[in-house]
Amino acid sequence: MKDADKSRRQLIRELVRMRQTMDSVERLEAERRLAEEQRREVDAKWRSLAENAPDSIMTIDEDGTILFLNRLQPGYTRDELIGKTVYDFLQPEFHETFRRVLRTTFRTGKTTRFEGRGPETNPQWFLNRLGAVRHNGKIVGVTMISTNIDEFKRTQEVLRDHSRRVVEAEEMERARIARELHDQIGQSLTGLKLLLGQAARASSSAREDLFAEAHSLIDEILAHVRDLSLELRPSMLDDLGVLPTVIWHIKRYSSHTGIVVRLEHRGVRKRFAPEIETAVYRIVQEALTNVARHARTFEAKVKLVAGPARFTVTIEDSGAGFDSHDWPAETKGRGLIGMRERAVALGGKLIVDSAPGRGTCVTAILPLQNRCLKGEGQIWTRSGS
Repeated sequence: MKDADKSRRQLIRELVRMRQTMDSVERLEAERRLAEEQRREVDAKWRSLAENAPDSIMTIDEDGTILFLNRLQPGYTRDELIGKTVYDFLQPEFHETFRRVLRTTFRTGKTTRFEGRGPETNPQWFLNRLGAVRHNGKIVGVTMISTNIDEFKRTQEVLRDHSRRVVEAEEMERARIARELHDQIGQSLTGLKLLLGQAARASSSAREDLFAEAHSLIDEILAHVRDLSLELRPSMLDDLGVLPTVIWHIKRYSSHTGIVVRLEHRGVRKRFAPEIETAVYRIVQEALTNVARHARTFEAKVKLVAGPARFTVTIEDSGAGFDSHDWPAETKGRGLIGMRERAVALGGKLIVDSAPGRGTCVTAILPLQNRCLKGEGQIWTRSGS
């Protein structure tokens, strides 16, 4: 009887231990299933984030082989891309740079970056950032995030071109001033020196005539210096503003060229920011110079209109015209590039409307608020049909 009780108690203890073990197994299995479900949720969220990211994200091995890619490239299926290398999507000139950057990332674990262009089928610029993927403290791969910077590169090129043209314009202006100083003022001063030398050696009766001639030459030099100073920047632009300066320039221009200029204006009697006034005056000045040089006409019109948001400058003639679709080849030397640079520098634009035999209309639109207009950085052209 005692042995039976003992066996019964031992059996009960075994059953309890088995129940506890089963409970532990069930608890561990439930925890495993929960962890697996949470992992799948995290993977799904990460994959959704990666697939919807604006950039291209890929995981690559030490050879540059693509192991994961968040978005397909045009013309490829996922099966065609997985297993290819990054080199297949880079122009050959960037292969060595990428190889060096990838090697550095695997060796040091540091984040690296480089810029490269896609193949001839898609020759766009990308900024690529590489970061190490670690497992148990060991680098097992690299994640590369590629951002399309093609538009940024094009903008950089436009800015470099603008800067080059500005420097060229400055050099041309310096050369023009140097010629003026040498050909006009320099020669006049040489003539004045000769007259004074003659006067020093002349008799008293002849000296008076030589001094009178010298005084006349001095007046010519002063007038020429004044004209050159006004061309560089008339002081009335700072003192009185753009409208009086444009009126003065038109009168002076007409007296020199014989071209009658009709001026219309609205809302421009007040003062504007110095950079606006300077741009308006220079655009009018350059456009009228083009009329005198190229239009072969005796009439022109200038229109200045200022509203709450923008200042519009229009210079129009009914002269020879040109094919504005072919600029800059057709407009070389016409000063349109300089006018464009002034407009663009203020966030505005320049519109050129011209056709052979139908005259030319140049319109500059300059924003008066801290914003840029649609079409910033362009010369907009229209040709009459």
